[in-house]
Amino acid sequence: YLKFNKYMRWIVSPLLIVIGMLMMKYTTGITSITGKLGFAEKYFQTMGGTYFWWRILGVGACLLGLLWLTGIIHISGNSSLQITGN
Repeated sequence: YLKFNKYMRWIVSPLLIVIGMLMMKYTTGITSITGKLGFAEKYFQTMGGTYFWWRILGVGACLLGLLWLTGIIHISGNSSLQITGN
């Protein structure tokens, strides 16, 4: 299993950001591989359906990677997510 240490965020965070950017850029390629997603077509039909869903996931991956890289959130090895506060 993968053990997260304090330096893991310097490797995984940029990868999350790059993967998120690629998801936003290549939504048509991802959709051609996965096919149209029923729930996305139902709830996001006016915004692009499945294509919009992949862009949402891409933005989420970029945001998660950026927040983890800057230390705003901490992801530990026991699957806990902590958000720093005042």
